[in-house]
Amino acid sequence: MFRLIAVVYCVLCSLVFAESMSGRCVGVADGDTFTLLVEGKRQEKIRLWGIDAPEGGQDFGRASKKALRSLIHNRELRVDVTGQDRYGRTIGKVYLSSDYINLRMVRSGYAWHFLKYAPNDADLAAAEQAARKDRTGLWRQGNPLAPWDWRKGQQTKTTPQAIEGRFWVSGTGKVHNATCRYFGSSNKGHFTDSPQGVNCKACGGKRE
Repeated sequence: MFRLIAVVYCVLCSLVFAESMSGRCVGVADGDTFTLLVEGKRQEKIRLWGIDAPEGGQDFGRASKKALRSLIHNRELRVDVTGQDRYGRTIGKVYLSSDYINLRMVRSGYAWHFLKYAPNDADLAAAEQAARKDRTGLWRQGNPLAPWDWRKGQQTKTTPQAIEGRFWVSGTGKVHNATCRYFGSSNKGHFTDSPQGVNCKACGGKRE
């Protein structure tokens, strides 16, 4: 019986561990994505659950990234894992001690409540309404474009370059395929069928 209890306890502990991870933020990609250094050696790409921040090519994209960086960069964090996205990033609720970072980003006006993936989260919904009412962050704009609509617009561009090119090479030389959130995402770059550059880690770029 003691052995059975011990085994059950170990299994439960492993499940709890699997559902959360702790580490230090060593990089911020944008207002909803960052890199967590776990156990001082393993890097994990983290996507904040339930929110969506402006893309780099949008108004307030840089401001949103700066806001998240000021909150978490080089800080010890806990991530309660909720899943994984199609780019292989870990999705989760992020905490700095008891401070819920996902909620902070929405309440400060630097991210939207992502209704598509968190339709029943009353706290995120209330935080966005409060930010709208106070005209905080991006809500200082009259009618800001939601990032999911902005991405949709980027994917449906009908310029000759976009029609002819299956890959996007950004101004920094990274190659993105048509499934990537960064495909055609800025004015610096070009569409091409024969890309030269470094494959994007998120989408894989042009896999050989």
